[in-house]
Amino acid sequence: MNRIILGLGLLTVAFLTACGGSANWGEKKAPQEGEKKDPIVDVLALRRSNIALYERSTGRIDAHDAADVYARVSEVALAVHVEVGDQVQAGQLLVQLDERNVQIQLTSARLAAEESRLSLAKLRLDLDKTEADLKRIMEYYDPAKPESSKVFTKDAYDNALLARDKARNALDAAEVQQKKAQSDVDKAELALSQCKIFAPISGTVVERNVRANELVNASTKLYRITDFSLLELKLEVPEASMRNLREPARTAVNGGQPQPDISTAQAAFFTLTAYRNPKFEERFLGFVDRVAPTVDQARGMVAVTVRVVPPLQVDGETHKAILAQLDADSRKAVLETAAAAKSGKGSYTIKPGMWADARVASEVREGVLVAPGAGLVGDTEVLWIISKPKSSDEKTGVARRVDIRGRRGVTSEGVFEILMPRPSREEGDLREGDLVVVRGQTLLRDGQNVRLNYLGQ
Repeated sequence: MNRIILGLGLLTVAFLTACGGSANWGEKKAPQEGEKKDPIVDVLALRRSNIALYERSTGRIDAHDAADVYARVSEVALAVHVEVGDQVQAGQLLVQLDERNVQIQLTSARLAAEESRLSLAKLRLDLDKTEADLKRIMEYYDPAKPESSKVFTKDAYDNALLARDKARNALDAAEVQQKKAQSDVDKAELALSQCKIFAPISGTVVERNVRANELVNASTKLYRITDFSLLELKLEVPEASMRNLREPARTAVNGGQPQPDISTAQAAFFTLTAYRNPKFEERFLGFVDRVAPTVDQARGMVAVTVRVVPPLQVDGETHKAILAQLDADSRKAVLETAAAAKSGKGSYTIKPGMWADARVASEVREGVLVAPGAGLVGDTEVLWIISKPKSSDEKTGVARRVDIRGRRGVTSEGVFEILMPRPSREEGDLREGDLVVVRGQTLLRDGQNVRLNYLGQ
């Protein structure tokens, strides 16, 4: 009998152990069932910030200064001194052409010029002689009274006059010939100098179309040199947006070309297809430099030139005026890109030909209450606000439906302005710091408990 009782006791203990204890099992399962009922939502806080209206356009980066180098004479290239990617200085030797043929032409031209000079000198002596003969005859012969002359006849006078005129004509022709011979010398000297091809500007060689020991024809494009120190972004915007564009004031520095005053410039930023960072979106700073004075009649577009500010040159103080025209997110992205470039964490070399997606700030509204655009679903005018945290760790809350019809202002770069926020804390109010659901709001019910996943600012 005792064995039967002992066996039943062991079975009871084993059953309770497998179930985790009848007293504690129900207590552990209750929170798990509650967690399944409260959905997880991603939230962002409402905040006060600047919001900007942008004119959006796309275009390609271009260099302000670039030069194509052409051959001016047809000769064989003896030496090619630079390659694509090399840095060159203005006046640096690029190509040496064969000078021998041109040197022979120059020697021949110089001999012809010397021969012409000697001939000209002889004709000047001939003219001096004929003028002296005519002068001597006229001392004894008066053309008005030929019969009174006792020494020279009218024929002698006429012959002397004709000889003087012929000498003058011959001298005039020789002077023209002398000028032609000298021009041939100058032309040959110029051709000789053009056998050495120099860089017209300082910059980087981006194209080479010549090889050593091959014949180079005159007017052949040999190199293209680009100065990367000043880059521009060429854009086109609709003519309806022309009123929102402005050029900066310009001031001359040390008597040079007028330069744009950044403090009066219109801000712009752009992204490049070549650079995509998974950690943050690279944005590059620029400002409107020039606006075309005319409109393209065929397409109704206005050409706009944006001057690029390289990331390594972006400075919060120097570019304070144009950075202030950007919305907070864009300004932060521009500064993060500049910081990454300066720290060496990213290679952000902007090159001509890159494709850019740009935005030009046309209007800035400061210190407005902004909400994330992801808080709206479809065409609804409703935000879901989290209130009444259930616990001190603020990881849970209650979803509240807020109708914002008629309160949406400017929309820009993923956020929108909330108009006329009420100062009191009545139902339906929105304030800075309120949490907005940006993901998971589709199936929410008013007053529903939720768990929060903070995404930060």
